[in-house]
Amino acid sequence: MLLRSKSVTRRLFVWFGVCAVGLAPGALGQTWALIDVPGADSRPPSSDTDPTSINESGAVTGFWRAIPGEILSAGHGFVRDPAGTVTTFDPPGSTGTFPFSINAAGAITGYYQGPPPFPSPLHGFVRSPDGNFTSFDPQGSIATNPQSINARGAVAGYYNEANRIVHGFVRHPNGNITSFDPPRSMSTTPVAISARGVVTGSYKDANGINHGFVREANGTIVSFDAPGSTGTIAASINDKGAVAGSFTIANTFQVFGFIREPDGKFTTFDSGGAIGINHEGAVLGTGPAGSFVRDPGGSITLIGNAPMQFFCIGGTTATSINNAGVITAYCGGPPFLGFVRYP
Repeated sequence: MLLRSKSVTRRLFVWFGVCAVGLAPGALGQTWALIDVPGADSRPPSSDTDPTSINESGAVTGFWRAIPGEILSAGHGFVRDPAGTVTTFDPPGSTGTFPFSINAAGAITGYYQGPPPFPSPLHGFVRSPDGNFTSFDPQGSIATNPQSINARGAVAGYYNEANRIVHGFVRHPNGNITSFDPPRSMSTTPVAISARGVVTGSYKDANGINHGFVREANGTIVSFDAPGSTGTIAASINDKGAVAGSFTIANTFQVFGFIREPDGKFTTFDSGGAIGINHEGAVLGTGPAGSFVRDPGGSITLIGNAPMQFFCIGGTTATSINNAGVITAYCGGPPFLGFVRYP
């Protein structure tokens, strides 16, 4: 699966700041398409439009808010088909909808907030390609956060119990839910699931240190850390089982990226943290110079900023990449404008 968690994207963007490094600029001739959500302005002062995931055919999901930058403003879901037609949606009873992943068939997962009184629980949902909704929660959950849906319809994510402990879960295509935690985990946050049902994510130990993990479809969990890491955050897994993410090293202020192959071999790079990896092994990341693509040979190309005619305020941050190298991104902050960038 491709990128699963926009929270990882924004966290890395905040860490890196805006200092520049010597990377290749994006190639000329790229095509940028504004995601024009019905009901959301596309020019300042505008609504926020936040794309979070793109599938193999180029369909995009995400959310938009009527009040720019207002976290408490009710979000609404959208899906943009490859032709550019945008459909907005909300699960029944939703007072705030936040999709995070779309699979090859067009099924979407995410969470929504229930009706008042507030604070009301967060519930997981799956929206089928024909627009029908299924709501779900692991047993004991007060906040369900689905992060990724694979080609078979299995969903991975995490949930909070009333005691604030965070656990991982897999919702199987038949609707059964399995909760899990790696050994020594005090907080488990799965973020992506492959077509084979392999889940990746991170967990925090008793010392507050982040470690990566891979959970096989049979439930076997392997913990890992990037070489020299003092904190490892997995962000994405492709259908070959390669994991991409970020890590830190003691006594530095730099965030590094990594690729972990299925056999456990690591490749690291210093252009920034990885947030997505596609089937070909191209990595999407965010670093001090902005968002970038690292090709399978190791070359780094900056995404660059959205064209000036879109009235972006601030830089452009990529969020998801598909196997064809088509990327979703947003610019500004606030308001956020959503885009699709074609190679």
